[in-house]
Amino acid sequence: SAKTTTSSNNKKQVFSNRHELLVYVTLLETNKPYIMNVMRTPAMQTLFLYASTIETNNDFTRILCDQWLEVTFENAETAQGVISSLLLLRNARDLLLQMTLQDLNKSIDVELLSKPRTYQLQHLLSMKMADFLENSCVYAIRRVLSAELDTIYRPQNVENADDDDSTIRKESTKINEYLTYNCLRSNDDQESFWSEYAGSTMQIHWVCPYCNEDILVNPAERVAHENQCQLSCEYFPSREKYFRIKLVN
Repeated sequence: SAKTTTSSNNKKQVFSNRHELLVYVTLLETNKPYIMNVMRTPAMQTLFLYASTIETNNDFTRILCDQWLEVTFENAETAQGVISSLLLLRNARDLLLQMTLQDLNKSIDVELLSKPRTYQLQHLLSMKMADFLENSCVYAIRRVLSAELDTIYRPQNVENADDDDSTIRKESTKINEYLTYNCLRSNDDQESFWSEYAGSTMQIHWVCPYCNEDILVNPAERVAHENQCQLSCEYFPSREKYFRIKLVN
């Protein structure tokens, strides 16, 4: 199903769970380039799994992938759930690759001991990946033009660091190497002092479904905590260090 809405600046957005991208396996270059083995994939899931940079607004309802395609959600809870699943999948994928490479350098006896843990992670990743690809939430997607990149970001309070020439951005939060929280403006029909500035710092009581801890969190802290608990509490309590997300202010 699809629903078309019009924002306050007369931009039409089509919300659907059937948006698709075309991806290819091989690029054949002769006199002209040809893309080979083209297939359709779900747009939102493909972007989130493979984007080099993912930037969000204060409640994750507006997400920019590689400064190219923008994904918009109608519901903040849905958006936060998708981001939480995304972090779990990318962390599990990276850890599985790391464990597989480590097994190549181990003796046969040590490798036999580590195989069950690797198989367990493979099983977890396959189940969670299937659930993520079958996600039926509705969203809108559009291409972001180069001219829009000058206005899509929030104005930042930038200060020079004391010890070097680097800068510190006070408003946005770097969750990890690819995800930056709260650097985009809110959607046009949500622009207000409350949504733009207070929304990112407003804390609510939330019970983690994995560790059952009742904590006071803002949206970024909730996603970071849930991602940490998803694997460490339920599957790999001894490997908790692999799943910690350090919030860099």
